[in-house]
Amino acid sequence: MKTRRIHTLHRPAVGPTRSPRLLFVHGGYATAGCWDAYFLPYFSARGFDCRALDLAGHGASDGRERLDSFGLDDYVDDVAQVVQGIAEPLILIGHSMGSVVVERVLEQQPAQAAILMAPVPPGGILGKLLTIAAGAVLVVVAFMFSLLALTVVVIGGLLVFAYLKWKTRHLRRHLNEQMQQQANPQRQQPGGLVIEGEVIGSAEYDAKPRAAATRQAANDLPTRPTEPPGKTADG
Repeated sequence: MKTRRIHTLHRPAVGPTRSPRLLFVHGGYATAGCWDAYFLPYFSARGFDCRALDLAGHGASDGRERLDSFGLDDYVDDVAQVVQGIAEPLILIGHSMGSVVVERVLEQQPAQAAILMAPVPPGGILGKLLTIAAGAVLVVVAFMFSLLALTVVVIGGLLVFAYLKWKTRHLRRHLNEQMQQQANPQRQQPGGLVIEGEVIGSAEYDAKPRAAATRQAANDLPTRPTEPPGKTADG
């Protein structure tokens, strides 16, 4: 086990001391200070002896200039080094990446209990990232497919509309002619005229005004008075 200077925050129990003791392990790119805002004061005030450490390269511990060179095994050594200075019984509390570190520490030495907060999946985060990436790809593919389907539907609708318009061209022409006939009820037909739906010959149509004029002239002539029966010109 590699040893290095590991900074820890210690918050002794206030009031009657309870066992066990608590050791908090932070996650990636955090420090022991993340526990000191709420967790350490809370449990300390309730009689628990609390400690939180800065993993190598984090906070005030050694190796900050080479943070990227540390791995999980180095962090396990850090926790094991701090655990040696704490009396048992002990409860380990890890958050995120710290939960993986706690799991590996438990493989080497026992603890009374362990609490894992937002733990990393046992298989690591690579599988989770691949799952998220696959889901994003499926969403993009589904979106593209929906656009393609919408395009096909629009084009198909236009083709059907054009086909129906072409198939009904004779019917529409016939309907237009009927509408024109209704709008203009009097028009020349072969052999006659249409007057309010009745077809008459042209000669008959021309003869009607003359016959009416003749009757009117006859009516305008003065009528001769008729003599009483039996009366002669001599008296």
